[in-house]
Amino acid sequence: MALQKTFDHPYYDITITNAYWVIDKNDGIRGNEEELEITLNAYTSQAAVSKDGITPIYRLNFKYTPSGNVDIITQIYNYAKTFPILVGATNV
Repeated sequence: MALQKTFDHPYYDITITNAYWVIDKNDGIRGNEEELEITLNAYTSQAAVSKDGITPIYRLNFKYTPSGNVDIITQIYNYAKTFPILVGATNV
């Protein structure tokens, strides 16, 4: 699972159509059942995620408190879509 959304980079004057947002594969979820620290990485495309040496174009860090019995990954991505930078993102 991941998110896709056109991304206007806040530090550079560029727009990435259909930027691909994914939980960092190394340390994207840290913490315990009471509070998690999450890192979502943005890439120019889905293909860029699997290429060696490709650095994300942006990192979104946030804290999240899981709830209920819904899959934690789904919860994280749904919560991420509440941030202004990801409002309107689609699940992919």
